[in-house]
Amino acid sequence: MQDNPTSSIWQREIHSEKIEQDYTPTKVTNATLVLSNPNLDSVSINYSTEVETLIAPTGKVKTLAIWIIPLGFVLALPWLVDSLRAKTRHQSSQL
Repeated sequence: MQDNPTSSIWQREIHSEKIEQDYTPTKVTNATLVLSNPNLDSVSINYSTEVETLIAPTGKVKTLAIWIIPLGFVLALPWLVDSLRAKTRHQSSQL
């Protein structure tokens, strides 16, 4: 850790306190938790982790959706018009 300090997100001494750390990576990341007790005293550690999986960064998905959704409507319009015409033809032929 001393050889590559930029890869360490959080490092400090803890003395009988509750610590919370949130980290949201910008790419696929492996995380390693290292705990060290240089004293001879016994230590009790309770921890919990939570992994959240994100499909894609929100900003990129939002920008893509702004362009793709209207394009989908425009491309689906001919199909909707044909479906509506076929339905009205079918109903008028039954009368």
